[in-house]
Amino acid sequence: MNEMQIEITPITGGTLIRLTGEASMTSVDRLQTKFLGITASRPSVVVFDLAGLSFVASLFIGALVGFRRGIVRNGGQVRLAAMQPAVESAFRAARLEQLFAIVPTVDAALEANP
Repeated sequence: MNEMQIEITPITGGTLIRLTGEASMTSVDRLQTKFLGITASRPSVVVFDLAGLSFVASLFIGALVGFRRGIVRNGGQVRLAAMQPAVESAFRAARLEQLFAIVPTVDAALEANP
């Protein structure tokens, strides 16, 4: 198993989160700890670069939905960018395109920045 790596970069008005590896159940606690600090900063936009993510567990998807709830409650947006086909398929199967803006590239997600 390829443990998930998390890279957080400030962007204008928000945060870029680059995830690589596998978003397994064991990586969710570490990610949720990072989410607390990001949510507290009340960003206007959070862009997830998921190009390097090869697997997502359902627990990870649930954590992402909970994180989105906190960001939206504070008037922000969450965008998912550059997903590999298997990961995008998992998100679409769960009908998460109704909650998240899913865009083909990180550049497209950043260009849509308010």
